[in-house]
Amino acid sequence: MSAPVSHGPCALALDIGTSTLKALLVDSRGCVRGEARRPTPLLVPRGVSPLARQMHPPTVLKAVQAVAQEVLAHSPGAHVAVVALTSMRQGVALLDNEGKEIYLGPNIDLRAVFEGGALDEAYGEMMYSTTGHLPSLFFPWSRLVWLREHRPQAYRRATVVLPLADWLAYRLTGVVGAEMSLAGEAGLLDIRERQWATGLTRTLGLRDDWFPPLFQASTVRGQLTREGSALVGVPEGTPVVVAGPDTQCALRAAGVQSAGQGGVVLGWSTAVQLLTATPRFDKQRRTWVGLFPDSAFWTAEANAGDGGRALQWTVDTLYGRGARAWGRLERDVEAVEPGSGGVMALLGPTALDLSHPGVRLGGWLLPVPLSFSPVGRGHLARAVIENIVFAVRACLELLEEVSGERVGAVHLAGGLLRLPVLAPLMAQVLGREVYGAPHPSASALGAGLAGLHSIGALERKPPCAVHRPRDHLVAAYHDCYQAWRRAERGLGGMGWR
Repeated sequence: MSAPVSHGPCALALDIGTSTLKALLVDSRGCVRGEARRPTPLLVPRGVSPLARQMHPPTVLKAVQAVAQEVLAHSPGAHVAVVALTSMRQGVALLDNEGKEIYLGPNIDLRAVFEGGALDEAYGEMMYSTTGHLPSLFFPWSRLVWLREHRPQAYRRATVVLPLADWLAYRLTGVVGAEMSLAGEAGLLDIRERQWATGLTRTLGLRDDWFPPLFQASTVRGQLTREGSALVGVPEGTPVVVAGPDTQCALRAAGVQSAGQGGVVLGWSTAVQLLTATPRFDKQRRTWVGLFPDSAFWTAEANAGDGGRALQWTVDTLYGRGARAWGRLERDVEAVEPGSGGVMALLGPTALDLSHPGVRLGGWLLPVPLSFSPVGRGHLARAVIENIVFAVRACLELLEEVSGERVGAVHLAGGLLRLPVLAPLMAQVLGREVYGAPHPSASALGAGLAGLHSIGALERKPPCAVHRPRDHLVAAYHDCYQAWRRAERGLGGMGWR
């Protein structure tokens, strides 16, 4: 029997996503040697709002253990030299003075909708100019106010607030701290000063004594304790790194690294970011301002909304469920000409106003009479994919307006890149070179690369696929995009706020 193959030092990357918890094994050449995943365990707490979501710490840790053990079991020769962590943005943990969880909540916990609305009405301008983020209902401030009003005893017991990846780092190392860009994405920083927003905390009547030390993503947070080693199946003493927010980690994997570069994460939602040398705030507060890990750069962010959700709904509705359904969609889409035969989709993806996201009317617009323009499900499906790409272009145009900069090449990451048509289509619609991340689980890959880099074990970054625009398709899609924008603006006034 041959000995197990070793690939040199590897990173065990763990990603607590909104819908999926992933583990990746990444070697020193940036290659993925194994992957495991589980649904992120969420629950609806009793006696709260039906919009509330919460996480049960032992259940989350059990899921972390399961994915870590699974990925390591399939790579018995691997030498894990670092554990690298990333997580969803806006998710936080509250601990008491014994390190026990008072609250562990994901980014989709909307129990504090009314508190968030009241904060924005009273302090919206200050919230945005300080943190770079609105609306408050998505961010921990509203949940902290909710806790103070509805769970005062728990509020008084809380001694530290942590982003989710930092919570997991604490569980693995015993070290309390927060990675700076994750704290910024949680809306808890004075984003200009890169420090905790303690002045805002006092203005809101909240405590300012529960913020831990801030760390850069390249800093080794600590080493695995005996308990941490037992949890992830890696030797005690292995260094642990918090690599930053999942969105920024995905863009690192896609090659984003300098000012002027644009990046798009094509997942359940569609985040579009531009790296900038100075923070770029929008007077209308339509975009967010964040930090890029391990750099002097800020991020300007627009969001196209539920791109992945819209496409999943389309697959389920037109093709049914299962892997074969996606294969049928791909075949149908590739058989349809660019422009989808005049069909336009308005199923949600657009350049959102992040200060006031709302509900709109949408659907498909068809060329009529249908007797002269036969429409099949391939036209409908391709129109939905074009809808997502058009929305990305609208987001980039918004970022260019806000920043005053021209976006250069665009880097793509996210699970939707599994669709072969999407990245080449993006190059034609955007009219510029597009680089695709080398693996669909780009957030975990980016975390693994950051972890290896932090211990000096990264030999090279994996190459990205390059897609270049073709003039005749760029011109054709420019007209399609302008028609889609006109339809979107015309339909926008018919929605609800």
